[in-house]
Amino acid sequence: MGKWYYQWIPTSIFDFFHNHSPSSKMMLSFLKITDPELLETMSENKVLKLYQNVRTNIPAYKKFLKKCKVDKADEIKDIIDFNAILPVVDKHNYVMQYPLIERTFNHRLPKHGLIVESSGSTTKDPTNWFRTYEEEQAVARDVAFESRYLFGDKEYIIISCWSLGAWTTSLSFCSYFEQLGVVKNIGPDIEQVIKTLKFMGPKYNYIIAGYPPFVKHLIDTNALPWKKYNINFVVGGEGFIPGWRKYMLSKVKKGAKIISAYGASDLETGMAVETPLCQCIRDLFATYPKKVQKAFGIEELPSFFQYNPLRFYINNLPETKEFHTTVMTHGTPSVMVKYNVKDFGAKLSYNEMISIMNASFSGFEKRHRTELKSSLKLPFLWVAGRSDDVISLDGSKMYPQQIEMALLKDKRIYKSIQSFQTTKSYHNNGSDHFLVKIQLQEGVKPSKQLAKKIKNALQTNLSRISKAYKLGLHDLPSCYEPHVELYEFHNGPFDVEKIKNKYVVE
Repeated sequence: MGKWYYQWIPTSIFDFFHNHSPSSKMMLSFLKITDPELLETMSENKVLKLYQNVRTNIPAYKKFLKKCKVDKADEIKDIIDFNAILPVVDKHNYVMQYPLIERTFNHRLPKHGLIVESSGSTTKDPTNWFRTYEEEQAVARDVAFESRYLFGDKEYIIISCWSLGAWTTSLSFCSYFEQLGVVKNIGPDIEQVIKTLKFMGPKYNYIIAGYPPFVKHLIDTNALPWKKYNINFVVGGEGFIPGWRKYMLSKVKKGAKIISAYGASDLETGMAVETPLCQCIRDLFATYPKKVQKAFGIEELPSFFQYNPLRFYINNLPETKEFHTTVMTHGTPSVMVKYNVKDFGAKLSYNEMISIMNASFSGFEKRHRTELKSSLKLPFLWVAGRSDDVISLDGSKMYPQQIEMALLKDKRIYKSIQSFQTTKSYHNNGSDHFLVKIQLQEGVKPSKQLAKKIKNALQTNLSRISKAYKLGLHDLPSCYEPHVELYEFHNGPFDVEKIKNKYVVE
């Protein structure tokens, strides 16, 4: 708990400071020295105040509380009540149940400065989301601050490779980054990206942004002398394994950075960012993977991010290992209280994370005081993919990241692969087996020999990565033995180019 007097500090002071800070240097200095519990207390106070406004003025939320038979909605006095009494909302029980106009304050949408975006759903049809100009400006301030903290004050040419059109990431990214330099919105077009880089030449500083599979495909073309270009990368939309970063950095100029960002179209595309401290934490757990289970209660290595608690209140749903989020950005037209985006993960306070690291790694405390002393005192969010992005083999969970890690351990095989899908295939007798469908890189032809190599790599390396898989393969090989199907580039189940890769299919 924060110091008792933190409760009496008006949140408006911090909002004003956040919105009108004359320089990112002042904000940076503040976030390096502040008590992280102060920021968390402000976040709690702010979400309680916002809840009262939503409960009173958003018709859909009133109906939702009544439907859920929440009799004590007007008795929420503190953050304990907020987390314990109020039901969690999600896309199915709230967004799809009530018309948009009912989910806005007093049945009103702004007449000016309203942006309509679409989310590229990995499940069903895309959903429309509404942002205000005021909201976008608040996000842009955070993105500008984070970018200068991570990349410095250099001028950049920013190449956006997110899918073009009304998709949330494409529209938002360009507006957020335009104040950092020249932005070219190309979309996921490798040929145009290469033409742009050739035309501009290697004398400029670049940031290339896109989904991890696209960025890998771009670099794997070897169409340019990548080590001559000053390129940093911003990736998002899905996670990646630590070995992926190492693989990518080996192919580009020394000193390049790859920064992962976390967001959700339902909430905000710029929710959290991977800081140097986050990368350090993930690298340590990647080196000692057995410590992940003890620290977080999961087998899969998650990604780590830090977020601004003045714009987001996040808390955990321990029963499902998910988390709920309330966006508190000023100008948000349709606030959703305790929204579950259905991602597998959890929030940790800054102090909680540092305590875990000190207990898990003997040398971390010294490292934190020295090379990581400039860390931002912001809370953490760990994410391990969508909670439904997993298959069960005889009760054992198999995650897409584990499959990619197994493939990456053989560099020659990994270079030939563009993407993959995994599922369970059923025999006539009702039993199932583990099926992995592989999309090969452009120009690579399927062969029985390559399929056998991939199968052996999966079987051998998954046994090293997952103890549960190793035991299952020994006890029930018919279920756990991988069956590999190879497809040429953009053929078979990969013939339709999607906004995001779908790794687990029915």
